[in-house]
Amino acid sequence: MITNDNELTSLEANVLSDLAYGLAPAQIAAKRGLSLVLSECCVNEIYGKLGATSHQNLIAKAFIRGFIGESAFDAAVTASLALAERRAMSCFP
Repeated sequence: MITNDNELTSLEANVLSDLAYGLAPAQIAAKRGLSLVLSECCVNEIYGKLGATSHQNLIAKAFIRGFIGESAFDAAVTASLALAERRAMSCFP
């Protein structure tokens, strides 16, 4: 169970959703009218609160704990697979 110290603020919840849909902190800042520093701080807070060690780990924990829905989870998985495919293809010019 998540304790009060690990609850996400509404801003952090929105930033987490944006992360799940593949946005980078700079894109999140532009979308939400935040400074890049605040966007990056939110991302760091989210990682800390969920105890995540990687982007994939963050998305999995967020989904399991109910912070993101199935569509956001699916989008994150799809984006991760596309990135892995691009990296693999770059090995074979």
